[in-house]
Amino acid sequence: STLLVRDSGPGVPPERLTGLRESHLRASAERTGFGLGLSIVASVAAKQGARLELQSPPAGLGQGFEARLVLQTVSAP
Repeated sequence: STLLVRDSGPGVPPERLTGLRESHLRASAERTGFGLGLSIVASVAAKQGARLELQSPPAGLGQGFEARLVLQTVSAP
């Protein structure tokens, strides 16, 4: 299963994209917040065997940002 969140804003420069998983790091100082959201998601995902994939711009688009949480598939017993 996959949870996908996408926006159509200006996006995130490639050199800042990987750092968004770190605490207190934001894409822009012009926005409010503490820069914890994606670091919390990345931490929880790793503990659950999931992956957090960040892309900017999303495939096939000229701008924007995409966060994709790829959940581990569990087989029924």
